[in-house]
Amino acid sequence: MDKSNFAQKLKYLREEKALSQEEFAELLSHSHRAFSGVNQVMVSQWERAKTLPSFVRRLGIASFFQVDYDFSVDEMVQVKAATKNAERPFSVDIGYDYEVTSVESHSLSSLPAKRLRSIQGMHQKTYGKDFIEVASHLGVKREDMQVLCFLYEGVIIGHVVYDGVSKMLCSVGAVSIVIRRKIFDYMADSLADTEFCFPTLDPAMCQFLYDLYLEPYMSKLGMPFFKADIKKVVKNPFSQNIQNKHDIYFKYIRYHDLKQKKKSVEFVLS
Repeated sequence: MDKSNFAQKLKYLREEKALSQEEFAELLSHSHRAFSGVNQVMVSQWERAKTLPSFVRRLGIASFFQVDYDFSVDEMVQVKAATKNAERPFSVDIGYDYEVTSVESHSLSSLPAKRLRSIQGMHQKTYGKDFIEVASHLGVKREDMQVLCFLYEGVIIGHVVYDGVSKMLCSVGAVSIVIRRKIFDYMADSLADTEFCFPTLDPAMCQFLYDLYLEPYMSKLGMPFFKADIKKVVKNPFSQNIQNKHDIYFKYIRYHDLKQKKKSVEFVLS
C-alpha cells in the first residue's frame, strides 16, 4: 500500500475481510482515536479516490490490515523526524515459529533460578532495565510477584510477570512477535475479566494506549498507568500490531503529529 494506490488497495483489503464500508468505518472509529468521526461516506470517498485521508490515517489503515506501507520521498522525511529519538524495544524476532507447548505458573519466590535468569535476560535485552528493581521502585513487593512461563518442549520462549495484588504488569517478554501475541491471547482467555495495570515509559506507547480508548488512572515516578480488561485490549484490532513493524511507524508518527500540534496525551492529561 502507498499513497498512489491507496484507494484501490483499501477497497481490496476491506472486501477481502468481508467488511462493508459502514462496518469498516465503525470498527476504525471505535478502535482508535485517530479515526474518531470516520463514517461510511468518508470510506466511500477514500475508495473512489475522491479524497485522501491524512498520512497518519493511511498508516493506521495499513496497520489495521497488517500490511506494509511504502513511503514516498516526502513521507520518508516525516518518518525520520518522527522516529529520530524513538526508544523502540529491541526485537528478538526469530525465523522459526515456536509453538507454546505448556505454561507454568509460579510465584517469583518459587521460580527456579534458571527460569529467573532467562526472564531477567530477556527483559534486560528488550528494555535495558532490571524488572525487579523497577517494580520495587513502583511499590511492588517481590513476594507478591506472579510469573507465567510459556514453554516450548521445556524451554522458556516467553513470560509474563505481574503483581498478584495490583495486577500491574512488571514484564512481558517473548522470542518473537507471534509468541508475544499468543501470550496476550492466553491471558485474555485464562485471565478474563481481570483488569491489568499497564505502566508506560515510552510517550508514544502512552499515546497509543490512550488512542485505544484506555484511560490513565494514576501516575507514578513520571509514568502514566492505564488499567483495562486484558480481553478488551486484545480484541482491539490495532493492538494486534503492538511492537511489530506495522505499528511502529503508525504509533510514532501519530504521536509526533499530535505533539507538534500540542494535542498529544501529555497536553490532554495535564
